Amino acid sequence: MSLLDLPGICLQDLSAASSLQARQDRKYVIATDVLTPLVDALAGHVAVLEVDGLRSSRYQTRYYDTVDLLTARHHAQGVRRRFKARTRSYLDSGLVRLELKGKGGGGHTVKYALDGAATELDSTGRGFLRDALDRCYGPRYLPDVVDRLRPTVDMTCRRTTLVGTIEQLRVTVDRDLRFGGARLRPDLTVLEVKSVGPRTDVDRLLVGLGARPVSFSKYVAAIELTRGAEVLRSHPAALLRRWFGAEQDGCDRALAEAV
Repeated sequence: MSLLDLPGICLQDLSAASSLQARQDRKYVIATDVLTPLVDALAGHVAVLEVDGLRSSRYQTRYYDTVDLLTARHHAQGVRRRFKARTRSYLDSGLVRLELKGKGGGGHTVKYALDGAATELDSTGRGFLRDALDRCYGPRYLPDVVDRLRPTVDMTCRRTTLVGTIEQLRVTVDRDLRFGGARLRPDLTVLEVKSVGPRTDVDRLLVGLGARPVSFSKYVAAIELTRGAEVLRSHPAALLRRWFGAEQDGCDRALAEAV
């Protein structure tokens, strides 16, 4: 069975059934051919997000950070009160969403989103980010950080989203992930399981298929691959080398430095 054989769910039903703005996340980097037995096992338990008849969407994500990479460093160091700021453009629909991801109680990821944002971080967007940080951590948290944010990394991928019909969960399936000249190997796929609790039937199925959750940040990996592994030293360099290849010759030096 393929993703095309699963029932569809519209965006409005997704928002009502499984918004998961506060959640726990687990990432898996799997061989793409593992998707077939996974989807076979999930039949009757998940639906596929469908927007305007499309079951996969082209995403372009722009991450914002300070010149000294404060948010990337906080993530790599495991700082509890940390955040990521990004704009996400849904290339097939034209929607632009500004998002801030922080950490809530119990290590849950908390996400704030502004639909219809500008593609560049303007005064409205900065005001939204400041308000989101105030709600997440209080008004005294890094009071000047929003003014210091600058575009840092652009990332593209093709994403399919699975939505639980029995459990409250979402699974994002990211393929053709590219940034800064680096590209995820075409035989690999990044899965992220998002749920209220720490484990779901999807996690158990993945473990049964030989997959294991990995501590992996796409943004931090992008920084390490495009600026050199010594910048953050968050992911094992050999692991990044095994997962990512050069999209073009200009990336060869950065990938070589990651070894």
